[in-house]
Parts: sequence; C-alpha cells; structure tokens
Amino acid sequence: MLQILAAGAGDARAQEPVTVLFDVRWSVMLDAPASAAPAFDAGRVYVPLQGGQLAAVALERGELVWSVHAGATLAPAAGQALVFVAAANAIRALEAASGREMWATTLDDPITAAPTFDAGWLFVPLENGRLQALRAVDGKILWSLDAGAALHAPPAPAADRVYLPLADGRVVAVDLQTGEIVWTRRLDAPPSEILPLDDRLFVGSEDNYFYCLSLDDGRNRWRWRTGGDVVGAPIVDTSRVYFMSRDNLLRGLDRGGGSMRWQRPVPSRTIGGPLRSGSSIVIASLRPQLHAYQDVTGNPLGVSPPLEGDATVNTLIAPPRLVSFEGEDGFVLLARHGVLQLLTFKSEDEGADPDGSDPGEDEADALDSAP
Repeated sequence: MLQILAAGAGDARAQEPVTVLFDVRWSVMLDAPASAAPAFDAGRVYVPLQGGQLAAVALERGELVWSVHAGATLAPAAGQALVFVAAANAIRALEAASGREMWATTLDDPITAAPTFDAGWLFVPLENGRLQALRAVDGKILWSLDAGAALHAPPAPAADRVYLPLADGRVVAVDLQTGEIVWTRRLDAPPSEILPLDDRLFVGSEDNYFYCLSLDDGRNRWRWRTGGDVVGAPIVDTSRVYFMSRDNLLRGLDRGGGSMRWQRPVPSRTIGGPLRSGSSIVIASLRPQLHAYQDVTGNPLGVSPPLEGDATVNTLIAPPRLVSFEGEDGFVLLARHGVLQLLTFKSEDEGADPDGSDPGEDEADALDSAP
C-alpha cells in the first residue's frame, strides 16, 4: 500500500510513514466555481455557485439532481425537505427534491450571515446584531433578539436553548421558545463555534483558551490554554473532547476534568474542527486532504490522496462534512474551483489500533494549565 511521510510542526513523532487510508468514491466538476459553503440533508448536497446558481447533487453517486438560479449570496441551510437561501433582506425556501420555491419571507434588515436550521427552527442573523427565529415550514417570524453584537460563529441550538458566540466576546444562552436571554458569559476575546451537551458546553476563543462552561450559568467548569485560536467546533466521545487550534495541534482532553490525554502536531494548515468516524479523528488541510488519527492515542493512521492540480486553486471553500449513508461514513469536500468529492475509508477503521491504550491522565488541575 502507498505510504507517505506526514510532516508536522517540528515534532519527530509526526515524521512517521502513514498509509493512504481513503478512497475517492466519486468526484464531479460543477458548472461554475463555488461561491459559499454547501448545505446538506440525508441524500443531497446543495452547492451555491458563482453566478447565482444553486446545484443539488445526490450523495450516493455524485449526480446532479437539479440546478436553479437562486441568487444566493451566503451559504444555504437545509432541513425538513427544504433548502433555505438568503440574499439581501429576504430568505426563500426551496423544495429539496426539485428546487421549486415553497415560500419567501422579507425581513426588516439585511441578512449578514448564513442561516442555521435545527429541528424545525431557522435562525437568521441580521445587521446591527439582531437575530430572528423563523418557523422553517412556512417562514413565519417567531421572535427577534437584539444581541448587541454580530455573531462570530453560527448559533448552536440544543434542547430548549440556542447559544450565541458573539463578536464582542460574549457567549449568550437564549430561551428557544421566547428569544429571551437566560445568561451571558463574557470571554476575553470572541468565541468560536459552540458545542452544547446535556450538562455543559465546550467553546474555544481567540483568547487562546478552550473552555468547558456550565449550562446553568455559563461559569467555568475548566479551561485549557492553547498556543493559538481554536478552529471550528470541537467534538466529543464518551470520555474525551477533541479540538484543533492555530498552533497546529490537534488535542484530546478528558471531557470531565480537562486533563490532556494527548496532543498531535498536524502536517499543514487546517480548515475547520475535527470529525469523528468510528475510532478515527479526521481533520482536513486547506489544500484538500484528509488526515486521520487514532482517538485513544492520537497516533496518525493515514491520509487521503490530495486533489490534483494547482494548489492555489484547489483549496477548500468550507470545512469537510461527515455524512452517513448505506451503513458507512463519508467525507464531502468542496474545492473553490468547483470540484466536489466524496471520500470513504478503504475499510472500516483501517490502520486503527483496537488495543490502543490511553497514555494516561495529567493529574494537574486543568484550569490555567498550559501544555
């Protein structure tokens, strides 16, 4: 099997031969370069293209299902058999199966960031720090909140709340039904994407800390100092939380107390947070290539073949997306020049060490600790 060397951050452990672990299941060239991040549902990916087209591509075989002129200026959202397209101060819902318009709603202010869909709700960020919640099925406005600052990352709905990472450094918990603020926690710099769980939430910040906050009031449960801003959203399993930061390190921490289980230098500039498939933690470099690591130890497992062509053109326009179909996981990559790919593992968890042991917990208090 083909082997390559993974270089990374001056750490000799990263100079290990790793295998090409992924296959390209399909690859298509769209009719125009991508203009924004795609949206997904269970069977399709919806790609906004330069010139205003929106293309729907079937995940199973990479076939074009439909293409319509939608005039999208931002990334769309998808859910409830609809695709939501925002432009200027209006949002439209298209039928996911055909691209036919189902409803349109005009808002009071310009839309400033991509809409977010979750469980029948549609959250739309507006100018001047306003956020509006719409009923996804018909576009009815349910509430409007003046948050006082723009969103720095997408809102994170969970249970009966939605959590907002704001550009002025605040994390704000909002009641989902009423739009009223439940609590506010101010960090020293803008927060990145939020991962809310049943009893806590995880969030990184540009103050070079990774935080575990209480859902009750937003207070610190613990925090971990990084050497750079946290990138994208963290992910968790039953015992660990994983995140990427701009010091080019992928970390796995104990999700309960925050002690470090492992950290791993990555070979090149990355885009987005980690993804988890089986016992593999997967990240993507900006030039489209996936890198997989073992979840217990952080040991490198393998990579995907890089996208051929000019590296200045073949950069991802958005982080890859983990999708599941036909009993297996896949990773969808969209390059700026319009190549859309689905990658899958050569075989489930190939290269992973099933007997990998945890390198042990750091007994020191994680609060204010540095790696």
